[in-house]
Amino acid sequence: MNETVLFWINNTANCLIEGGCILLFFLIFAPRRIPAWRYLIFFVLHFLASVFVFTAIDSVLPFPILPLNFAVIFGCFCLTFLRAVPIKEVFWLSLMSYMELTFLQTITLCVFPLEWMGTQVGYYVGNLSVLAVNLGLFIAARLLHAKRFYDEHTAWVRSFALALFVPTMIIAQFFAFLYTSPDKTSALFLLLLQFLYTALLVLVFALVSRRAEKKRHDQTRRHIAELNDLIDEFRQSHHDFKKHISYLHKLVVTQGTDNEPLVQQVTAYCDGLFDRVEQDDILLHLDDPVLRALLYGRKVQAKAENIDFELTATTLLPAFPLKEYELVEIFDNLMDNAMECVREMTHDRRITVELQGETDDDGHERQMLRVSNPYDTLDFSAVADGKAYTSKGGEHKGLGLKKVSRIVRDNGGELTLSNEGGEFTVTVQFG
Repeated sequence: MNETVLFWINNTANCLIEGGCILLFFLIFAPRRIPAWRYLIFFVLHFLASVFVFTAIDSVLPFPILPLNFAVIFGCFCLTFLRAVPIKEVFWLSLMSYMELTFLQTITLCVFPLEWMGTQVGYYVGNLSVLAVNLGLFIAARLLHAKRFYDEHTAWVRSFALALFVPTMIIAQFFAFLYTSPDKTSALFLLLLQFLYTALLVLVFALVSRRAEKKRHDQTRRHIAELNDLIDEFRQSHHDFKKHISYLHKLVVTQGTDNEPLVQQVTAYCDGLFDRVEQDDILLHLDDPVLRALLYGRKVQAKAENIDFELTATTLLPAFPLKEYELVEIFDNLMDNAMECVREMTHDRRITVELQGETDDDGHERQMLRVSNPYDTLDFSAVADGKAYTSKGGEHKGLGLKKVSRIVRDNGGELTLSNEGGEFTVTVQFG
C-alpha cells in the first residue's frame, strides 16, 4: 500500500480515537442539558481539524507541537458548545480534557515503548488504552457523582488543573520530542517527578481545604450557643403566647354568651391560629436541624403554590437513624412526588406530613414518617413498581421511590404504600 495512503489511514484512526477520549472525559463534567447532536458536531469538527494539523502541520515540523492540539480542542469546543456553555467553562473543560489526554498518552508511551511494536501500532495501542481508561473513568464518575463534586469544588479543581498544566506540558513535549529515541531514561525520570509533584499537590490542597473547613466549623460553633439560647427563649415565648390566646378565647366564650356570632367568629379564628401555632411549635421543638429545615422549606414552598401543608406530630418527636444526606433524599423524594401529584389538582390541594416517635416499656424506640396526599387518577401498581407516580406527562415520575426504598431498607427500616379513599400514603418506619 502507498506510504502516503497508509499515513492518512493511520492518522485518521488515531484522530477518531482521540476524539472519543476527549468526549468521554468532557462528558464527566459537562452540563447534563446539552443535546447529543452537539457532541456529534464536536466529534466531526475535532476529527477534521486534527487530521489537518497532523498531516499538514506536524509533518513539516521536526517534532509535534502540543499547544496546537490544545488549540484544536478549544476551538472545536467553542464552535460547538459556546451557546450552550459559558466561554469560561468551555475553556476550563477543554484544558482539563486536553491535559488528561496528554498525561495518559505520556504514560502509555512509557508502558508501550514505540520501538517494541513500531510507531503506528504503538500509537494505536496507546490511544486505545487511553480510550479504555476514559471509559472506566466515565462510568466510575457517574456512579460516584463526580459532576456534583466538581460543581461544589469548582475553584479547587481548576486551581489543581492549573498547577499541573506546565509540568504536564513539559513532560509530554519532551516525550513527543523523543518518541523515536530508544533512550527514555530522562523522560521516565521526569514522569516520576510528575507523579511526586501531583501527590504533593493533592496533599497541599487537602490540607488547605481541611484548614478552611475547620475555620468554617469554628465560626459556626462560636454562634451555636447563642442560637440555642435564642431558640429556647423563642420556645418559651411561643408557649406563653399560646396560653394568653387560650385565656382570651375562654374569656370571650364565657363572658360573651349574649353575642353568639362574636363567639363563633372568635372560636373559628382561634382554632385556625392554634393549628398554625401548633405546626410552628413542632418545628421549634425538633432537635434535628436538618429535618427542621426540610419541613420549613416545604411549608414555604407549599404556601407559595397555594397548597395546604398539614404537619402533625406526637409528643415524643422522632430521631431517625439516618445520615443527614439520607434523610434529605428520603424526605425530598417523597415531597417531590406529593407536590407533583397535588399540582395537577384543582381542588383539595393538600399534603399531610405526620411524625411519630414512641418508646415501649422495654425502652425500644420507634420512629415513623408518613406523607399523604389526595389525587385525581393514579396507577397504584405502577407506583409500587417505581415506574410512575402521576398520570399526566409531568417531568417528575416518582422514580425516587426506588431510591427511598433502598435507603430505608439499608438502614433497617420499612417502606409501605397505601391507597385508600382517594388518598395515597407513603409510610417510612424504623424500629
